[in-house]
Amino acid sequence: MRLYESTFIVDGKAPETEIDKCIEKFSQVIKETGGEILKTDKLGKRELSYKIGSSKDGFYVYFELKLNEGAVAELERNYRIV
Repeated sequence: MRLYESTFIVDGKAPETEIDKCIEKFSQVIKETGGEILKTDKLGKRELSYKIGSSKDGFYVYFELKLNEGAVAELERNYRIV
């Protein structure tokens, strides 16, 4: 297994429960693929460089992970779904 860092952005207008739900969903995907989460950090709400849809800001979440190579593709696939 290799070490990876991953950061994803949740809509800045989303409530705290929605952010926690996303973290839980991605954590579950990581565990199901045999990965391990070393660190989870909520970096907070920040202004985006450019609008995504109608959002000017987003809530950043950082993961430090140990993953197998196949798990990376599955995690990226799930990032696109949500």
